[in-house]
Amino acid sequence: MSREVIPTVVYEDRGCLVATWQGFVFPVMGSHLLPAESVRNQVRVMVAHGEVVGRGKLGEITLIATDAPLPEAETRSAFDDGVPQLAAYYGCVSAVYDAVGFRGAMVRGMLTSFQLLSRQPFPQKVFSRMRDAAEWSFPHAKACGMGVASSEELHEALRWLRRYALSRGIFREQESTGAALGR
Repeated sequence: MSREVIPTVVYEDRGCLVATWQGFVFPVMGSHLLPAESVRNQVRVMVAHGEVVGRGKLGEITLIATDAPLPEAETRSAFDDGVPQLAAYYGCVSAVYDAVGFRGAMVRGMLTSFQLLSRQPFPQKVFSRMRDAAEWSFPHAKACGMGVASSEELHEALRWLRRYALSRGIFREQESTGAALGR
């Protein structure tokens, strides 16, 4: 790799964080119940990064803890309220939920359904592996001029974020996940 990849953490609390790097935002949804105020803070810093990179030039890759709790009604509403604030900035959006087995497949299926129902003009996809999300996102990032040299750089950013989330207690180590197996 030609350059070191260390995202900048722009928001962090007990249950989540948001980091930025190049034209990307990386929300990380952790193992703890997420209050609506956390989501509003995430949206605020993501919109700020979108304003810097420009309309249609923001990539998002969300990492979701395998044991992330289902959000409460007020939190779901805050997520819904954030979509129109961010939509104009997006060039591509993806999520990684690397749980294995039935729960993993079910949650990824639900996330994919929500993406399809949102009918947004930008490409969206859900993955079970960080590497796959990076490889899918890279051509979109390149087409939008996000300043990313390779999918490996994106994958390195995601690996850094996972290690950081583990070190801060936002993620808990889960031996059965693909991330724990180096995916």
